[in-house]
Amino acid sequence: MSQFKDVLKLLTLVTLLLVSHAGLGAPGGNEHPVFQLVKWELTANPELGRESFIRMGHAILCNLGTQELPNRLKAKLNLHAFQSADHDSQIEMVNLLTDDELKTLIVIPAELKYLEVSEAEFNKLSDHRVFELENGGLEKFRALIQFKKYGMTYYRWPIHPLAKSEDSPVFKMIERLRGQAPKLKKGFLKFNFTSSRSLIVFHDSYDDSISLKISLPKGEGPFKQKAVSMKGWRAWTDHNRWLKAFSPDESNPHLVLLREPYGLALADSTLSIDDGLLARDLKDLLGGAFYYLPVFSVMTDTAGVEIATLNGSDDPYAFWTEHLIRPLAMAISELRARTGAEHTSPHSQNLMVELDSELKPTGRIVLRDFDFYIDDNIFYELNSLGLKSEGLTRSGFQFVGFALRNGFQTLPSWLDDKKFGQWIEQYFQVYRDHFSKVTEIPPETAFDSADIYKYSYWQYVPVLDRDYLTGAKANFHVIYFSTLSRFRDWYLNWLSGKEGAQPINPDLNSTPSQDLSAENKPSAKYQSTNTEPLPLEEFSTFITAKTTFDSLDSRLEIATSEAKSMSLGDRKNWVQRVGMESLAEAHQNSRDPKAIFESLLLVFEIEPLFVHEIAKRNGRNPMKVDESNPYFSKIKNLFNRAEELNSNIALIRSGSKEEVIKSLAVVEKVLIRPYTSNADAFAYRLKREQDSILRGELALALARFAKDDSTVKSFLENNKQLVPQEFVGRVEDVINGRETNCIGIVRQAS
Repeated sequence: MSQFKDVLKLLTLVTLLLVSHAGLGAPGGNEHPVFQLVKWELTANPELGRESFIRMGHAILCNLGTQELPNRLKAKLNLHAFQSADHDSQIEMVNLLTDDELKTLIVIPAELKYLEVSEAEFNKLSDHRVFELENGGLEKFRALIQFKKYGMTYYRWPIHPLAKSEDSPVFKMIERLRGQAPKLKKGFLKFNFTSSRSLIVFHDSYDDSISLKISLPKGEGPFKQKAVSMKGWRAWTDHNRWLKAFSPDESNPHLVLLREPYGLALADSTLSIDDGLLARDLKDLLGGAFYYLPVFSVMTDTAGVEIATLNGSDDPYAFWTEHLIRPLAMAISELRARTGAEHTSPHSQNLMVELDSELKPTGRIVLRDFDFYIDDNIFYELNSLGLKSEGLTRSGFQFVGFALRNGFQTLPSWLDDKKFGQWIEQYFQVYRDHFSKVTEIPPETAFDSADIYKYSYWQYVPVLDRDYLTGAKANFHVIYFSTLSRFRDWYLNWLSGKEGAQPINPDLNSTPSQDLSAENKPSAKYQSTNTEPLPLEEFSTFITAKTTFDSLDSRLEIATSEAKSMSLGDRKNWVQRVGMESLAEAHQNSRDPKAIFESLLLVFEIEPLFVHEIAKRNGRNPMKVDESNPYFSKIKNLFNRAEELNSNIALIRSGSKEEVIKSLAVVEKVLIRPYTSNADAFAYRLKREQDSILRGELALALARFAKDDSTVKSFLENNKQLVPQEFVGRVEDVINGRETNCIGIVRQAS
């Protein structure tokens, strides 16, 4: 039996590493690890379909030489006739290929067209930047992008093969400078597609290859518009600097960071356009000792099963739990602990499993794409680089996320929804354990008891009864650090080199036996609105503590006043700090109906739909008392108001035009406060609505919020193109406080 297994492993390895492009620098006669990555990216990706294959295949054929077309495709397609035909005829020719033939075609490297731009031309633009991060291999990047001609420095600026050259911002900039359209060059660079906008780019062989992130303007189909703006470029380069300083190579035994050590960015104020590119290091792939398997390829019945089988496992789920979920949780938790950096899109496209030369998992996860944010508390604690916080940070303590399935709909036969839910649980448990191990934060910090939230419709809601996946786009799951005050104290003190944690306020960490009678009231600062502003982080812990829940009066009064002055963003963060799980539990344990009502009223003041979620969790009678109690009817009325608002918000997001108009009239009644749920719903529908009149009404509703809220005002300013021309003046009047009638024309008519 052991001999049979050895033969099976050998056959699987040979199948996975079948030679096809050994001439491109493949070591040992096997496919080069970079080319194997390309194959997995494009042919072991369930989310890439025939439409994507046709678009990529068309671009490959347009940039191939006759000698580069495999014989099996030469028999099916005349390359000279193809390249001489018009666009529509070319698409028809590509469409005649089978899926297998298309998969053969799209992994072929082709010539990459580029502009040659002189440094002198760069200097004529309003802004130009070169980013270089010492990473032990900058010469490789410079050799592909920079060169000397006529004694001057020139740069090769690639044009994405799926985009028209005239749509490139750099093409437009150079056309303006030269007074004529620049000519594209080719012959020096070759490329392979990947599953994203990035390209694998090289000159002679894969041994000198890099991954290049460039703009994809006006992409169609599954390839959405993905421009590299100057603002985004600067954030990415600063994140590279940050992670180079605080997570140097080999410092995290579970993680490989594919750094982006080289980049260019240009801006033209005359044309009001900008563009950028970033080069990503492929690190150990170039030496031939390792392979990188994309996580979306893990989650298949092909590569995922084959590699598990090769390693002696007949249970892919158990195998990848051990070799993907556990090391991923440890890698990300250690990165977060030491740097404060949280990846904004940790999905299966941005994560890969490192395999050795025999395709055995090494225990390390590969992370690409530096879309991070840094909690500003940690940023200000650690920042010794002189970096500005713009584009780098988010205020307060945020969350840790799990999103392998974000944008990924197709699951393999060995991974159903229930098992994926178990992956979510195991990920957060390993994350917690390893975070505590790295930081030496003890279990009693309550990190272990934190709720898991899922993104459902318009906000994050707690996961109930292990229902991880029900709800629109319920494929992003988080734990909020902001709800764990003791944990935060320990963590910040660990970062600053202190021992243990000093509680912010001892009153909030009282023992269950503490007497909370009138003779032992909390500190005076919670009893008068004439003192310093209420520290909301502390109040979040206080309001949900079982021992203090029944004496809320003065604190609720102050907190309600505090909440009325908060911006939408702060209000949303505050609600997340409270933690619905804890508040619902506090309700169930309280014997004071008045305290329950007043705490609900406070939450309603901040976000009514949070009250709706509490009602769903606890039922209509959370007090379990006689319904004749006067506060029961008040609580019931509050629940009814929240439910009505919830129904109308849902209609605004997805209802018909008539339903939206009626719902706007209902929601208008609660516009005394700009609730986050209202603003989110209006913005969501505004971005998707085709009817110009209804778009105008939604914009007016948002404008009424914008009068008092910078978050909404910023949204409207950044999305002016969504406001119909005939509404622009009225929207500006509302924002500036000049509106005389708060009811829109459509609603008056209805």
